[in-house]
Amino acid sequence: MVQTTAPPELPPRISILGLGLIGGSIGLGLAAARVVSGFDVNPDTVLLAQKLGAIHHAMPSAALAVADADLVILAGPVDANVRLLGEISNALQPHALVTDTGSVKEAICRAGKQLLGSRFIGGHPMAGGTGSGIRSAQGQLLNGAAWALIPADRGGISSRRYRAVEALVRHVGARPIPASAPEHDAAAALASHLPHLISWAYSGTVSADRAGELAHRLAGGSYRDMMRVAASNPELWSGILTANAARLEAAAAQFSRSFDTLVTAIHAGDAPALAELLRASAADKTRLRRRR
Repeated sequence: MVQTTAPPELPPRISILGLGLIGGSIGLGLAAARVVSGFDVNPDTVLLAQKLGAIHHAMPSAALAVADADLVILAGPVDANVRLLGEISNALQPHALVTDTGSVKEAICRAGKQLLGSRFIGGHPMAGGTGSGIRSAQGQLLNGAAWALIPADRGGISSRRYRAVEALVRHVGARPIPASAPEHDAAAALASHLPHLISWAYSGTVSADRAGELAHRLAGGSYRDMMRVAASNPELWSGILTANAARLEAAAAQFSRSFDTLVTAIHAGDAPALAELLRASAADKTRLRRRR
């Protein structure tokens, strides 16, 4: 739940660079509690974000947006965040903290540590939707969402800087989960990137099949569930998937082996063996649900 009273650890002046779905939603969750400045490469987006209440101050450049900030949030696409980090590093206040919201962490955490040391704490809120852009932003979007936080070193989770970013996460209703960058990227490949890849592959399979049109007309909940994430932004997601290529390829290979095992049981007509495989998968799902 979004907190109505800001904790003292939450820095007073916050800047958001990138005012799409995630950046805009963070702004809407923060703007009642802190002074929020914002910048986006699209000037119309910045003005709309201000009109919607996601930011207080619309800034004409990234450098100006961060000049007085105590905490900067890089909320653009993965590759854009890495570039922005380099562009703003010399414009930051000496005490300013920087975090990001990107779906892949190793590259930006490496750059952040090199440029800012422990003042950079990587982040990734596991939230989103099929909509994109500031018009889709919601102040409640991050309620209950897991939000990975990656400090510069393992000991960083007890630091004042980590607690400041953690306060941001909790204030917008999310659950901070500390991790290392490699741990995050391997887990994100399984929890987010692979499901998107599978959804697009399934969508392409249906489209290419002669029965696809009738399948669409007959479709129920399982079809809609599989297709939902295939409606995500292709440009954004192509960048995410390629940025985490090695981890995603490993996850996809494991999926392929699991899929082939099921198909082999179907081909053999071995219903008991297939049922046992499905039962094991259902048990894994139940175990994961209990850990949340």
